[in-house]
Amino acid sequence: MRVISWNLNGRRRDLEAQVAALAARAPDVVALQEVTPGTVAELRRALARAGLPHAVDSFTLAPPSFEAIGPRRYGQLTASRCEVAPEAPGRFVLPWPERVLTVRVRTPSGEVEVHNTHVPPGSSNGWVKIDQLVGLFDGLARESAIPRILCGDFNAPQEELPTGEVVTWAKRRGSAGWRVARMVRGGPGAAWDAGERRIMTDLATWALPDVFRQLHGYAVQEASWLLRRGDTVRGRRFDHVFASPTLVPQRCVYLHELRERGLSDHSPVEVDFGWPTCAG
Repeated sequence: MRVISWNLNGRRRDLEAQVAALAARAPDVVALQEVTPGTVAELRRALARAGLPHAVDSFTLAPPSFEAIGPRRYGQLTASRCEVAPEAPGRFVLPWPERVLTVRVRTPSGEVEVHNTHVPPGSSNGWVKIDQLVGLFDGLARESAIPRILCGDFNAPQEELPTGEVVTWAKRRGSAGWRVARMVRGGPGAAWDAGERRIMTDLATWALPDVFRQLHGYAVQEASWLLRRGDTVRGRRFDHVFASPTLVPQRCVYLHELRERGLSDHSPVEVDFGWPTCAG
């Protein structure tokens, strides 16, 4: 079973090329972020033509009072070769509940729960980011008889060291190394640090480890998004897939060529599981 998670950057002009690039990878499930009200219907039609006819989007499930405007104009879409059943919002207690889309994918070997999310950046949304991460963790920190996948753009962490240390955005580099700042965006740095770690490391306790690190360890450095400031370029691995070990992840790579072609500012993350594909 091949799963691809990709932040599309809301680019309507590149929609056909994005879907063609996805179709060329022959995925069984795609989890897309930064879908907009103006692109979602066209995306669903294009994905159906590409062999992913079963789709659910977060705008369809949002309450009538929800307005997709400003920083909340982005949603998620999950499409599959297999039939999917959406879960009604409510499991996660979040400030922006529309940023999590949960479906059950009905594969030949049973259902797989897929959570597709886009966590807002703290640089522009402050503690909304941490409240989203904590709410995600609280909704997933439980035993599950159904295999699970959590994927998307988490805007974290800041860095990952070969030693295995995860450097959150609450940390500052000093002469003695990294330390947690006393305050971050008006709140305690320790709480910000803990909020990011809830997802990056603590979900492994609940059988949802980071697939890339599970397969590659921390010696391999990767980036799914690049920060450019003048002549300086810094890579950040913001896009992740966390998955139940029972799905038997076998391969996890970042498809940088699609970002380098200008189809998005994010590289998709592609995971192959040893779970039967939707085609059987």
